Amino acid sequence: MVTESLIVEDFESYNAGQHLVQQAIAQGKDYWTTWNNSPPGSAEDPMVSSDHSVSGSKSVLIEGTNDVVLLLMILLQAPMQSSLTLIYHKDFMAILTSCKTLTGQVASGGECKLF
Repeated sequence: MVTESLIVEDFESYNAGQHLVQQAIAQGKDYWTTWNNSPPGSAEDPMVSSDHSVSGSKSVLIEGTNDVVLLLMILLQAPMQSSLTLIYHKDFMAILTSCKTLTGQVASGGECKLF
């Protein structure tokens, strides 16, 4: 049974047209980074968008060379339940990766699942 929410991220606190990780860090949210730990605001840092959303008016647009990582391990001390909604174009694919540890592009220390 889930008793509390550690992260509720609807992207409404971010400005559309600006980088997600850069804005998150400025807000004190240290659980967002890029796949290669590139500096916030770099080409790998995805943009917040107001073009599409499921609830609210904003989402994150991941395209080209950008990629984002949600560092759940810094928050978790016990098993968790999560929910995520992905919207993707029919001519493209989406990959959701869940890894125990992540260093650069190498997942280690546990099973890595692709959904």
